[in-house]
Amino acid sequence: MAVSWRGVYPAVCTQFHSDHSLNIPGTLAHVDAMLAAGIHGIIMMGSVGENTTLGDRFGYYKNLMLRQIGSKWNTGGMANDGRKVLLTFSILRDGSIESVKVAQPSGNYALDTSAQRALMEASPLPQLPDGYTQSSAQVELWFQVK
Repeated sequence: MAVSWRGVYPAVCTQFHSDHSLNIPGTLAHVDAMLAAGIHGIIMMGSVGENTTLGDRFGYYKNLMLRQIGSKWNTGGMANDGRKVLLTFSILRDGSIESVKVAQPSGNYALDTSAQRALMEASPLPQLPDGYTQSSAQVELWFQVK
């Protein structure tokens, strides 16, 4: 059976208490927040695959970011061959994206450039949250056709 995945399917980040015990209500709230943000589905028990200086405190912003970037990513005609590309970029306080770099190419030029184009077309993102004290956020984001 072939499955055609399109849209944003982030991994669920398991939430823990400060004593490192599992925070089930927190994890459920995280899932609810992602679904409310408009994602198309979730990946359970997987690797997050993204890294950001926004941390767990601003998960809602990360969800907004993923949704906006995902809505601009055109994967039409690309095969689901398991390849993925890692991009790094900065989000400035006003939400503009800059310093987009291919940190780990996929070996597929079309995939790499479509991911870069999605970032540029998604800019500007919503402005960084008021409680975020840094002037920019550094982000690593994997793109893979599903």
